[in-house]
Amino acid sequence: MNEFDVHHKARDIAYALGWRYPEPQDGWNARIENPGTHAQLWIGNERGRCRISGGFGELHNYLRYERRGKNEITVNPLKTPPQIVRDIRNRLLPEYLQDLEYAKQRHAEHLERMKQVANVALHFGAILNVTPPEVGDDEQVRFHLGFIGKIWGDIHINRECLDIKLTDVPFDLAAMMLVPIGEYIKRHPKEQDE
Repeated sequence: MNEFDVHHKARDIAYALGWRYPEPQDGWNARIENPGTHAQLWIGNERGRCRISGGFGELHNYLRYERRGKNEITVNPLKTPPQIVRDIRNRLLPEYLQDLEYAKQRHAEHLERMKQVANVALHFGAILNVTPPEVGDDEQVRFHLGFIGKIWGDIHINRECLDIKLTDVPFDLAAMMLVPIGEYIKRHPKEQDE
């Protein structure tokens, strides 16, 4: 079985690849990274073979499900760093960098949807005269109104619509709320089979 120091091997690979080895590191695996692309590779010892896998960090959840765990290779640790780098460039980086870009794009889209929900929440918070809660990672906001006067309920906002659940709404307030809803119903009649 080939024993080797993964951190020493990672430093050599990082140097040969033109990446960096962030200090300090210890543990069973070592990380190298390319600050320009935010790519990261993890170097480990898998039964005497040098296992090199592409890392995604917080972007892991945005990777295609079928691609999870696919971005890794093993190489003989006795190879020189330039030989290992050639293996990395030929066998790992093309698909890994595609997957990383995909994950970055999905993450950016997620952040944009969260921003849209936050803007809607800010607008409705101003209408309700309450501070809007932060947008959850599920791209939703829930205003819990508690008791305001006699009214109890909450408002749930996602990027497409909002749900209002209120109880004990006084009749005069309910009438004011239902007038625009009635107008909307007139403009959008129900389908016959609904």
